[in-house]
Amino acid sequence: MSVSPCFQAFRLMAALSVALAFVAERVLASPSQGGRPNIVFIYADDHAQRAVGCYDSPLTRTPSIDRLAAEGVRFTSSFVGNSICSPSRATVLTGLHAHAHGQMTNSGGFRDELPTWPKLLRAAGYSTAMIGKWHLPSEPSGFDHWVIARGGYYNPDLIRPGSKERSTGYTTEVLTDQALSWLEERAESDVPFVLWLNHAAAHRTWMPGPSYHDRFVEG
Repeated sequence: MSVSPCFQAFRLMAALSVALAFVAERVLASPSQGGRPNIVFIYADDHAQRAVGCYDSPLTRTPSIDRLAAEGVRFTSSFVGNSICSPSRATVLTGLHAHAHGQMTNSGGFRDELPTWPKLLRAAGYSTAMIGKWHLPSEPSGFDHWVIARGGYYNPDLIRPGSKERSTGYTTEVLTDQALSWLEERAESDVPFVLWLNHAAAHRTWMPGPSYHDRFVEG
């Protein structure tokens, strides 16, 4: 049976949401224990298995992702109930099917009052951040720090609580710099953190960054 690229793109995310829920449960079960892990959750929109080297991609080379896979865990048997962008993100946040969290399509409906892993981890003493594509109707909740990116591949708008500004650069690099700045600010802190970094450059219309333009464009 063939599997659509859209399905492939998000079935890994369902498995990651289960992993995050497990981490949150462990933290809540033993909040007084030291050595709580910091968590960096990198989410790539429409990043299908065929686009990742460690899943035997015939199309691309992804050495950094492959190294993470070699040193960690690959999900090879996982399932997603709804592969559309917004419902999938709501499922990652809540661990629920779309009919339960309300985000049935890319239009509104998300039940923001539901428990989510950032809310649980923040209640357990974590510093929480979300940077990148959001694609849900409500503002991010459960995050101490958030920056929503909108506007495509180049010079995206960066939306923060009460402000909006136009950035300069390729969206992947802009968002990565935002994430690194936030992590650097936490370098001297003993408070554990979780960062959800949401990249969207694998989403159509598939425009490469300027430094990679000649690799993909003929003429």
